[in-house]
Amino acid sequence: MTRAMDKWGPHQEQFGWIAVPGDAAARHLFGGSSWRILGGAESPPRPCLLLTLDLSALPGSGLGGVTQLPLALYLNCDLGEQAQEYQFDVQARQINWLAGDCASGQQLAPEDALPEPLPERRVSLRPMQPDERPGDEERYWSACDSFLGGEGFLRVLGAPIWLSKPLEAACVCRRPMRYVASMGYEVFGEPSVFLEGEQVLFVGEMAFYFFLCADCRRVRVLSQPSS
Repeated sequence: MTRAMDKWGPHQEQFGWIAVPGDAAARHLFGGSSWRILGGAESPPRPCLLLTLDLSALPGSGLGGVTQLPLALYLNCDLGEQAQEYQFDVQARQINWLAGDCASGQQLAPEDALPEPLPERRVSLRPMQPDERPGDEERYWSACDSFLGGEGFLRVLGAPIWLSKPLEAACVCRRPMRYVASMGYEVFGEPSVFLEGEQVLFVGEMAFYFFLCADCRRVRVLSQPSS
């Protein structure tokens, strides 16, 4: 059983950032195809690049010498709570997809599909505001409003917004993987932070959590439903 205090409290006060559109000099990227993704489905929908984080611009992130961190996942396939996993090579700018398969019938309807790849945009990371760090129950629910349907749906480091019980991940090397980022969703009818027109970044009423093993350069993506 999940205790409420597992989701908020002083242990959830860690400082982090929210991904927002940046200017031409911004160090991080949303979308694009600057990494080659090998494996996964052979035809669309395929795993897509969500963010590329330049960790040299985040001093003190403590991610074991990783300088560039690609965050990728299936965007046009409903995998439910199936884990997704990949290994990345910074020098080759290559992602090798290891786990998470889009089976027949799991594809999103064409009218709901997001572009593959996502349009590339420069990204800045703004510091989380106090009401985006779930140090108590009131701020937890405020952070949820931002994470699920608001402007703060892409969180980098800091405290995760757990929708149910806290998640953990272990690498094949048996070391614990570190939480590094999470994605909530945008809502239809509201302007998108990164997309144009009527499209919004919505993969379902889910939140996705990215965990990193810096030694193995592996990322595991876990998810939780919002209800």
